[in-house]
Amino acid sequence: MTNTEESGATPKIEATNWQTPGLNNFRQNAPGDGVTAGAVPDLTVKRAKVQCGAGGPTITAEVCNRGTEPVGVGIPVGIHAGGPPQGLRCGATTVERIFPGICTAATCQWTGPLGDGVIVVDDRGNSTGTNLECREDNNSLAIAVDCP
Repeated sequence: MTNTEESGATPKIEATNWQTPGLNNFRQNAPGDGVTAGAVPDLTVKRAKVQCGAGGPTITAEVCNRGTEPVGVGIPVGIHAGGPPQGLRCGATTVERIFPGICTAATCQWTGPLGDGVIVVDDRGNSTGTNLECREDNNSLAIAVDCP
């Protein structure tokens, strides 16, 4: 902070931040250590499609980047059973870079009993991800997997 003194007081006349080399960040709301301001991805699942086939259901998740920074190829997507016992039913990865405002599909074959499930983007299948996001609480979408 450039407008607060060591004692915590605010000076009556603030420094001209925009004229100080290396600053020019007046009233910037920084996202945190090691993250460039305004450059953070936010991965979400927009919708999902369940297709029934002879080999079992295939789940296709539409993964979107709602943030301001692109993410690379290979974002993990975990598809879990929604009720006890919870478990990974299948995993997928994205196959293209996802720029802000863009969505892409990730597909895998569901295994195990049918029923309720949840798709979680940026999930290796063990509740850990690969990307720091501006919001980590909007990465999932509930689904129902029912096939005749």
